[in-house]
Amino acid sequence: MNATYQTISQETIDFAKDLPLIDLVERLLYFSRRKTSNNMILCPFHEEKSGSMNINAPGNFFKCHGCGANGKGSISFMIQYLWGPNAKGNRSKFIPAIEAICETMNHHIIYEDAPSTDQNHSKPSRTESTPRTFTPNSIKPSAPSKDMKLIKKANQLLLKHTQLSPEHFDHLTKARKLKKKTIIEKGYRSFPEKPSHVAREMAKELPTLEGIPGFYQATPKKGDKYWTLRGSAGFLIPVRNEHMEITGFQYRLDKPRYKITCLDLDGNDHKLLSAQLNYETMELCIKWSGQPSFSVPIKEACEIPVSSNGKNIGLVKVKPMNKYLWLASTDLEKGTPATASYHIAVPTSFLKEKKSPIGVKRVGITEGPLKGDIAAEILNIPFSCTPGLSNWKVCVEGALALKADEYIIYLDADALMQRKIDYTTGEILNDLGTAIEGIAKALVQAGKKVFLAAWDQSEAKGIDDILLMGLTPKIFPIN
Repeated sequence: MNATYQTISQETIDFAKDLPLIDLVERLLYFSRRKTSNNMILCPFHEEKSGSMNINAPGNFFKCHGCGANGKGSISFMIQYLWGPNAKGNRSKFIPAIEAICETMNHHIIYEDAPSTDQNHSKPSRTESTPRTFTPNSIKPSAPSKDMKLIKKANQLLLKHTQLSPEHFDHLTKARKLKKKTIIEKGYRSFPEKPSHVAREMAKELPTLEGIPGFYQATPKKGDKYWTLRGSAGFLIPVRNEHMEITGFQYRLDKPRYKITCLDLDGNDHKLLSAQLNYETMELCIKWSGQPSFSVPIKEACEIPVSSNGKNIGLVKVKPMNKYLWLASTDLEKGTPATASYHIAVPTSFLKEKKSPIGVKRVGITEGPLKGDIAAEILNIPFSCTPGLSNWKVCVEGALALKADEYIIYLDADALMQRKIDYTTGEILNDLGTAIEGIAKALVQAGKKVFLAAWDQSEAKGIDDILLMGLTPKIFPIN
């Protein structure tokens, strides 16, 4: 008899294959790329005081002139980064490396069902491997099996040992217009200023912190290793299942990183124009031939034309990277990846009265936990929230778990025209409503009544925005 198993999708594999190496290294090692073909950085594969590793952006390859580590493409780099240069070409590391790349780039991993035969029984497992020992911070790429009971307990303890800052409370009440009782019941928290202190307190009530997404062991220059939590300033958003159990956390960064691109009049990388952002002051310094020219304050995405003697000579594009990340510690010692899962958002009354959302008449569908929490509160219905448009199948799983009769799709207006990037050419492609079409078909096939909500994108982007403006989207039946 043939069974089925879960295998990583070709779409996910293609993302990792096509991802420019320079983008991965920039995110992984926190260095700022130069507007040249070659970027010399400190080699992550051996200890050194001056950079000897070359990241060649046009050729998409890397080579260390110190230890000799080399390879082409993001997957090769990640395999060696996690398991050491001796693992180069090891096919058993191929899938785990792709998963680690997606985790690092905050790209949702898509798994698919595939038939199983006697020779092919299960999804490739992430078996334990000997961690590399040639760097001070040895990394175990393979996380232990996830104990969901332990994870759920740890998630509750994280709420117990953290608080919500006044600044984040003001943001949620003023910008997001959530009521105090809603903020309390939902369990929003600020990322702790001293994450190691929180880890120490949680360790007193748990058998181990290993296997809990976001936690890892840090190695100080002096003293013993200690547990801590990976992340940075922002507020935590509990992600819940249909039983209202916290299965994970997203967090919204206070200061997301920005992608800065300097272009010439033909739209190519400028050879003389460059820019550098000071994340403390949020001042963008525009440089010509490496020399500062002028500065601009940055608050959001923008395009800054650069001129000389009244003539336009280039353009600086500033775009914030993802504000919402998952608590995860994939590439750190004894760290654990997060699994991007659906979030079931319910009105505050459900949480306060411990009312189950299973079996309600109507359920909404949208993208993102915070957006879903806001929409559920205003419309007074539960929502199943997808972690991303490319991961819409996860959202359908959550929606069907609620066993409702009717479903309304409230995806962002621009989801009708989904944009994708070809990482090989940089070309922007349009994908017509893939997520909306997929969700609608899956629900219709399950025998559900499905509706589509639509609104003028010029008025607001997301369902939370349109509702907070006091407007109502139009609802159209699909079947």
